[in-house]
Amino acid sequence: MKQPFPDCADKFFNNELSFEEVKELKKWMEHPKNKQFLKDEIQLYHLINAHCNTFDAHKAYMKKFPDGVETAKVKQLRFRALLKYAALFIGVLGLGYVFYSTVSDASEELIVPDENIVLQLENGDTQVIKENGTVKVMGDGGAVVAEQHGKQLSYTGQAASETLAYNELSIPYGKQFQLTLSDGTLVHLNAGSSLRYPVKFLEGKSREVFLVGEAFFDVAKDEAHPFIVNAMALNVEVIGTQFNVSSYPEDHSSQVVLVEGSVGLYTKDQNSSAEKVVLTPGHMGEWNKTKEEFSIQKVNINQYTSWRKGELMFRNSTFKQMLKTLERHYNVVILNKNKEVEEILFNASFKQEPIENILSYFDEVLGLEYSIEDNTIIIN
Repeated sequence: MKQPFPDCADKFFNNELSFEEVKELKKWMEHPKNKQFLKDEIQLYHLINAHCNTFDAHKAYMKKFPDGVETAKVKQLRFRALLKYAALFIGVLGLGYVFYSTVSDASEELIVPDENIVLQLENGDTQVIKENGTVKVMGDGGAVVAEQHGKQLSYTGQAASETLAYNELSIPYGKQFQLTLSDGTLVHLNAGSSLRYPVKFLEGKSREVFLVGEAFFDVAKDEAHPFIVNAMALNVEVIGTQFNVSSYPEDHSSQVVLVEGSVGLYTKDQNSSAEKVVLTPGHMGEWNKTKEEFSIQKVNINQYTSWRKGELMFRNSTFKQMLKTLERHYNVVILNKNKEVEEILFNASFKQEPIENILSYFDEVLGLEYSIEDNTIIIN
């Protein structure tokens, strides 16, 4: 007999379960009808998302339950539960062993290429940076200007030259890396990103770096030398603060999320002192590349910074946007042939899940079948 939803359900849907509560919910899920109940709620939720602009509750319900066999009382309960858990995370996979501990039975094996992190020096030479390795970077004069220890490359600021010399660090899809600049600024680079920066910041000059992709900056405070991030058409100017910049060439906008301190945003065509947009902590400034305009909104900071811990968090993200993030995070190619689901909005959290588990979820819950060819995933 199916048991009532446990008291810890609220925490489950908000990703706040303690270890003991996880065990309680896992036990509840052992009953097939309980597992099916939760699965149905998730499916119904996504039907509502698909019709969010002109939602017909009866039509969505009948699409999920065409035989109409459930009683009015049960249907009413389902709809109340749906509203109660409207903030539902797809990321039950974040508790993967609770909900889906199995992966797709597809016979194909996903082959993910192991691409290298590459450091390009001022003279054009390149060095391969192996994760968890140890490397010394030499300047033109033969002095050590940086040292790698594991997943972090640190610059010493000991370069003898008094002219700007640049290095560029490129991170492939599927990897992340940390960089400490010569002033002590810490940069966490996300997958598919590159940063061009001076080997040594010079006295009397602004600290200026050039970003393509996404990075989290913890900038060392220096009021005499503003820190400027050039993110293609967008510039971010700070003194000392923490913020995240996302500026991939293929995205329709560039985003800056401020964690603490203050930042000023302006485009390359604007004057930095007179026309910059100022952000306060907990807000995101977004530059729309097509409309060429700024917008500011209050956001959940974790949504934009959780990637540093290997986690993915989505809020009101389209399926199409999610797939692009998954491509970068896992270094795979995803071809979606099911165009009907591209604009459906999702809330999701994934905590260091293998991509096979995520694909299996979409297969099981949303009915999206997929096949694998080397490192390419094809959604049919």
